[in-house]
Amino acid sequence: MTDTQTLPHTAKRVIRHQATGLYFVEQEGGGWANSPDAATKYERLGTMVEVCRRFGLEDVDLVLKMEGGEPVEMVAIS
Repeated sequence: MTDTQTLPHTAKRVIRHQATGLYFVEQEGGGWANSPDAATKYERLGTMVEVCRRFGLEDVDLVLKMEGGEPVEMVAIS
């Protein structure tokens, strides 16, 4: 099982662009979605940081916790 697969009992962390509020979708070349439900989910913070480096993502938030569809706990990456 890969880190990006959704597991019912694990954290569903996502990457969000600070200026646009769009959510990162890990695909060839990278992409963005309006909804966190459509974003790639990550289990580990280290994996999220590695993805940001690999895709050259800057000015993003690593969203660690969502409540009611809104980010409530984040780490900023510039």
